[in-house]
Amino acid sequence: MRSTRLGSISPLSIWAMSALFATLVINHLFFNMGSLNYDLRAATVWVYVLYRHGIPALYHLPLTVSVADAWGGIPMQEAAFPYGPTMASVFLVIGWVYRLFFAPPPPLLPDPLQIAYVIRQFNVIFGLLNAVLISKILEEQHLPLRTRLISASLFLFNPAVWFVGSVWGQTQNISLAFLLLAIWLGEKGHPVLAWTAALLTSMTRDQMIAPTLLLALFFLRKFSFGTNICSLSWSIITTFLIVAPFSLAESPTLPLDVHVHAYLFHVLALNDRWSNPVSWGALSLWTLVARVAGGLSGLDRLSLPAMELHVGGLTYWQLANYAFTGLALACAVAVVLRPSLYLHLLAVITLGLFLVKTSFAAFHLIPAVALVIASRRTLGPSAYYLVVGILSATIFLSMYSMAAIWMTPHPFWAVGLFSPTNTATAFVQKLMNADWFVTSGSVLNLSALLVLAGEVLRRWRTETSDGGVTPQT
Repeated sequence: MRSTRLGSISPLSIWAMSALFATLVINHLFFNMGSLNYDLRAATVWVYVLYRHGIPALYHLPLTVSVADAWGGIPMQEAAFPYGPTMASVFLVIGWVYRLFFAPPPPLLPDPLQIAYVIRQFNVIFGLLNAVLISKILEEQHLPLRTRLISASLFLFNPAVWFVGSVWGQTQNISLAFLLLAIWLGEKGHPVLAWTAALLTSMTRDQMIAPTLLLALFFLRKFSFGTNICSLSWSIITTFLIVAPFSLAESPTLPLDVHVHAYLFHVLALNDRWSNPVSWGALSLWTLVARVAGGLSGLDRLSLPAMELHVGGLTYWQLANYAFTGLALACAVAVVLRPSLYLHLLAVITLGLFLVKTSFAAFHLIPAVALVIASRRTLGPSAYYLVVGILSATIFLSMYSMAAIWMTPHPFWAVGLFSPTNTATAFVQKLMNADWFVTSGSVLNLSALLVLAGEVLRRWRTETSDGGVTPQT
C-alpha cells in the first residue's frame, strides 16, 4: 500500500479539513458554554410554533406567547417574530429537522435545549457556507488561492463570529449567506439568480435592506438594460413562488408589511423611548457624542434614549437618520460612477449603518466584517487587516461584556461563560462600564469606517488616473 505524505496534501485540502474540524467539533463545544438567553429562547418559540401550528401562526401566535421562563417566571416580553419570509422559511426548515430527528413522540413535550442546539447548528453550517462564498467571490476577482484561503479563514475562525452564532445563538450568519450568494451569482454572471438572491436577502432582516439596495444599483450597472428587465421579471416571479406559502397563509403584502413595520420602528421610532437607546452594545458614533455632549459615563452612554434632545431641537435619533441618509446617498452615487468598487462600498454602507444609526447591538456588525473580508481586492493589505482586526476585537469584547452584564445577575442565564465565578466573565463584565473601553472601542470602530472611506478615495483616484473601468455587460 502506498503511503501519502503530508507534504503532498494540497493547501485547499488542509484548509477544508481544518474548516470541517472547526465547524463540526470546536463550535459544538461552544454550544454548551452559553445559556438559553432571551434571544435564543424566542427563536425556539418560533421553531416550535412553525412545526407545531404551521405557517399561519408564525406572525400572530408568538405575539401572545411570552417566554416567562427566560425572565424567571415573569412574562416580561412576548416572542414576536420580526423577520421576513426568507428567514421564516429557514426557521421552518429548522423546525422540520427538529421534528424529524430530535422531537420526542407525543405526549412528551419538546425540549427547548434541543431546539436551541439545532438553531446553533444551522448557525455553524451557514457560517461555513459564508466562508466558502467569500472564497468563491474572491476567486471570481482572480485573487490567488493563498489570499482566498486566508480571507475565508478570517471569517470562519473569527472569535466574534463564533461567539455570536455558537454561544449567543444569533442568526446573523443565515441572513448574511443570502447576501453573499447574491454577490457571488452576480460575479458569476447569472443575472436571474443574482436578482432572486438579492430579493430574498431583502426579506431576511431589516438591516439587510441597505446593502441590498446598493447591490441592486450595481446590478443595474453591471448588466445591460434588456438583461436587467428580463432577469428582474423572472426573479420577481421566482421570489413570489418561494414566498407564496407565507403570502397565502398570512397576506399578499406580507414582505411589504414587515418593511413598513421596520420603517415605523427604526426610522420614525413610533415605540417606547426606552426601547430605542443610543446603543444596545455597538460602540458607535453616538456613544462618543453621549460622552462629549451629554457628559455621561459607563453604561449610561449606551442606555440614554436616542429620542433625547441634542442640538437645535434635533434628537440623537433624527441626527442619526440624517447622517446615515447622507452616507447612503454618497455610496449610491459612488456605485453608479465606480461600479468596480461596489463590494468595498457595500462594506462601507453596512458598517456605516451600524455605527451612524442608533440602537444596534454588537452582533449586528457581523455582516460588515464579512463584506470587509470580501473586499480584499480593493483594500490595501495594511488597511485590510487593520479594519478586520479592529471590528473582530470590538464586536467580540463588547458582545461578551454586554452578555455578561445582562446574564450574570440572572439565575437562569448565569451558567457557563456567563457564570459570575468565571474569571474571564468577571473581567469583561467591567469593560462596558469603563469609559476608557467604550471611548476606545467607539474611536476604533469609527476609525475603521474612515479607513474604508479613505481606501475608496484612493482606489477612485487610481482608477481615474488609469482611465476608469468599463462596467461588465
